[in-house]
Amino acid sequence: MIQPFPNMKTKRFLLAAVLLAAASMNADQAPADPLAAATAAFAKGDLATAETLAAPLAQGDTARAEACGLLAEIRVRQKRMKEAVELLEQAGKLDSQKPDYQSRLGAVISMRMGEVNFMQQGLLAGRMLNAFKRSIELDPNHVPGYLGLARYYENAPAIAGGSLEKAAHYAEAVRKRDVFAGTLELGFIAERQDQPDSALNLFDEALLLRPDQAWLYEQTGSVLVKLGRPADARARFEKALALEPKRESARQAMAGLPPTP
Repeated sequence: MIQPFPNMKTKRFLLAAVLLAAASMNADQAPADPLAAATAAFAKGDLATAETLAAPLAQGDTARAEACGLLAEIRVRQKRMKEAVELLEQAGKLDSQKPDYQSRLGAVISMRMGEVNFMQQGLLAGRMLNAFKRSIELDPNHVPGYLGLARYYENAPAIAGGSLEKAAHYAEAVRKRDVFAGTLELGFIAERQDQPDSALNLFDEALLLRPDQAWLYEQTGSVLVKLGRPADARARFEKALALEPKRESARQAMAGLPPTP
C-alpha cells in the first residue's frame, strides 16, 4: 500500500537532496573571479569583455598587480603602447618582487620607441635598460630579462651603450638557461657582425633542437643565399614550405633564386 505521506526517514532524505540541489545551483550561479574571467576572455581574443572585467581591478587603492598586467596586454593588442607602459609600471610597483612585470615592461617600451621622437627615445631607452636589469636582479635565472638585455645591446646605437660584444655576453647567459633561445640569439648577433658562416652554424644547431620550425628553415635559407649557395638555400625554403605550405615569405624568397641549372 502506498503511503500518502513519506515517513521521517524519507523526509530527511528528501530534505538533504533539496539542500544539495540548492547548493549546486548556488555554486553554478556564483560569479567567477572577475580577473580569471578576464584572463579567459583575453585568451579567447575577446578584448572587449576582458577589458570590461579587468579595468575596474586595475584602478584605485584596491588595484591588483595581476589586473594591471593583464590590462597592459590588452592595451598592447589595441596598440595603445603608452598606456601599456604605464600599466606595467604600476604592476611593478604593486608587486615589486615579480621579475615578469619588469621584463615585460622593457619589451613594451621597445615597442613604444617607434612612436616617439628622437629625444623621447633616449629617455625611454634608459627606462627599458633599467627594467631588464631589474628583472634579472629579482631572478638571476629570468630568461626574458637576459634576452631583453641581449637585444637591447644588439640594437641600441653606440651613443646609448649599444655593443654586439655585450649582446653576445647576455645571449650566452640565455643559452645557459634556454639552449634554443640562446643559440638563436647568438645566430642573430653573428648576422649583425656580418659572420654568415657562424650564423648558419648556430641556426643549424637550433634546428637540431626544434626541427619543426618552418621560419628557421627560411632563416637558414636566407643565410645560404648570402653565402652564395642557392641550391642549398632552395632546399631550405622547400623544407619551410613543406612544414607551412602557406608561408608566402619562403615562397617569395625561393622565387628570387636563380633558375636551377
